[in-house]
Amino acid sequence: MRKNTSLRGEHVQYGTLGNYVKKSAFFLLALLIVGFTGCDNDDDNVTTPQGNVIDGNDVEFAERAGQWNRAQIEFGKLALEKSGNDEVKAYAQQMIDTYTAAQQDLANTLSTKGINFVDSMSGDDQERYDHISKQISKFDEKYMDDQEKRLKKMEDKYDDYEDKGDDADLRAYAGKYLPTIRDHRKQADTLEDKVD
Repeated sequence: MRKNTSLRGEHVQYGTLGNYVKKSAFFLLALLIVGFTGCDNDDDNVTTPQGNVIDGNDVEFAERAGQWNRAQIEFGKLALEKSGNDEVKAYAQQMIDTYTAAQQDLANTLSTKGINFVDSMSGDDQERYDHISKQISKFDEKYMDDQEKRLKKMEDKYDDYEDKGDDADLRAYAGKYLPTIRDHRKQADTLEDKVD
């Protein structure tokens, strides 16, 4: 051990124990910092009125699914009203029928979980709806273009949730409707080419 003299003339001893304590304190501080920044954030979790803790990803998927279903229904109704193309109208009716059933299925699934059921369009979908509803000569083109984009987002989200979602019932819901969404996207691609 070596001795060091402070300004007051007092002797302080530094040795292996002192260095060990300093290194240990530094290491623990580093672990705490890494632990706080690297941990999964439980703030995304939701506690239901029943006291169940639900992962935030499950809630987010359920909310987006409800919004998309509602958008598909409302855009379909708009297309029935505005389109002059029989194929677009038939497609629109199919969207109304399919996503009305999907919305009811989602509501039933969520009723036992304590997750709020969202039965309204997102703000972005409402803006697109307002824009497309004002189209006259290019309605079919704008509607089908919107369908392609939304269905692609839906397909990606449902596919991802089916693989990685925590809730088994919501994963089953995603898996049940994913093939239908893929089929609708292909139909939308074909129709969009026709009405361009």
